[in-house]
Amino acid sequence: MSEQNNKPDVDIEKLNDRKKRDIEAKKQLARYKAMDPAERAKLEVKKKEFTEPASAKSDIANFWFHYKWLVIAIAFLIVVAVFCVMEIVKKDKYDLEFMYISSENYDHTVIEALSDDLSEYVEDYDNNSQKQVGITAVTNSDSMADANTAMANKTKLYASFSKGYHMVYFIDEDTYDYLTEEGASFYDLSEFSDSENIEQDKYYVSSNSAFSALSGLDNASSMIMVLRRLEDIPKNDKESVIEEYEHNVEFVKAILAND
Repeated sequence: MSEQNNKPDVDIEKLNDRKKRDIEAKKQLARYKAMDPAERAKLEVKKKEFTEPASAKSDIANFWFHYKWLVIAIAFLIVVAVFCVMEIVKKDKYDLEFMYISSENYDHTVIEALSDDLSEYVEDYDNNSQKQVGITAVTNSDSMADANTAMANKTKLYASFSKGYHMVYFIDEDTYDYLTEEGASFYDLSEFSDSENIEQDKYYVSSNSAFSALSGLDNASSMIMVLRRLEDIPKNDKESVIEEYEHNVEFVKAILAND
């Protein structure tokens, strides 16, 4: 065997590539050494920003950017589900349930006092020897500081109308305007009474002693009672829904008789 055949094979192409990389590295090192200290400092900062792993804060911000609406939708569904379960449970406790909606913040003690006063105007429909009224209260305002509370209130309001949990509402004029602009419609109460406090589907409650608990509110004079129309309530062909609606009508008539 010849001496030439005993020499190891050399990959000329790989050898040339390595020489080129070595030459380029030496050039970069020379450029780096030629930089003034300020330029070197800027380069080091950029290298750190490029190689440093993302912080937990940036990870959260990135997640929120991509999945914000999904998170909001899930939160909305959870609130609706919880509210629905609560309403189903409460129906076994109260003879009638109403919703109180105001554009201003409310006091829970006022709502409790109102519930006690209005219980005198309902019948013992569940035959438990007690007349009890339940009132779900929400604030309808986009200016609330707590965004989560604002969303929860909007969700309760939506569920109340879409599921038909309530048929009688105690609301202020701002809320009435909001609801009617959103497509809500109410029963013409002038068919039940010729009271001067009735304006078609609105009954102003401030002069009715049944609503004395609201007298200290800033918007007491603008508080009104409205009754949903049966045809607008979900499952209005069910016997249980029709019966509940009749009970609410009886309550409205009893309130108007006390005017």
